[in-house]
Amino acid sequence: MKGEFQAPSSRGTWPAFWLTGAWSWPPESDILEYKGDSRNWFNTFRTSSDVSSTIVNVSSPGSWHEYRVWMTKVNATDVDIH
Repeated sequence: MKGEFQAPSSRGTWPAFWLTGAWSWPPESDILEYKGDSRNWFNTFRTSSDVSSTIVNVSSPGSWHEYRVWMTKVNATDVDIH
């Protein structure tokens, strides 16, 4: 999956592109999540208390950026997301 996003970096905005389980939350994987500044948060919620985040600075926030996700089926209930 891929998408092109023009995410604003203005205070009070919170644009996001995320994936979640079909029947419940969590899991959730945030492919992009801007929280009102020029940083993108990549978050993975395995459970409500097992969360990992990677935060990266984005050059030219507000410009168009392409984000891609590669998903691979591991078994009947799990996928790998890259």
